[in-house]
Amino acid sequence: MLAPQKYPYEPHDLLGGSPYRIVRVVGEGGSAVAYEAEDTSCGRRVVVKVVRPDVAERAHFTAAQLDREVRLLVALARETEHVVEVVTAGVTQDARRLPYYVMELLQGQTLRVALDRKAAAGASLAIDEVIGIAVDLGVALDHAHRLGITHLDVKPENAFVHKKRD
Repeated sequence: MLAPQKYPYEPHDLLGGSPYRIVRVVGEGGSAVAYEAEDTSCGRRVVVKVVRPDVAERAHFTAAQLDREVRLLVALARETEHVVEVVTAGVTQDARRLPYYVMELLQGQTLRVALDRKAAAGASLAIDEVIGIAVDLGVALDHAHRLGITHLDVKPENAFVHKKRD
């Protein structure tokens, strides 16, 4: 008997009916898997968030829920640079029919990884780093609240410390 597949897609797979070739898993949660992927039409690296098959099959889950999440992210990104930009969204065109959306690929790490790395080195974030992160998170959450959005899972694992090109 074959072991169940942990992820709906594996490295080198094309995301069903799209130009996105999976590179690696970059994150996972209870409802979705996030992959680094390459847009084969232009070579750009992106992140593709794909709803897990078991979640997509649940009667109470609808593509409208993911559509709402995407639209909220787009609205937030228009308001502040502190929210990841969504590139596109859709449903895979293979037998799985999994909802997904594509985001810009950020360079950096989650706040949890940054904190753990500092702790492993016997250090902590400098006060100016802490203040900068707190201000950036506060700005993003303020914009969300102004749009009537309440983030229900603010934690270091869900905050990303992004290195800008400049």
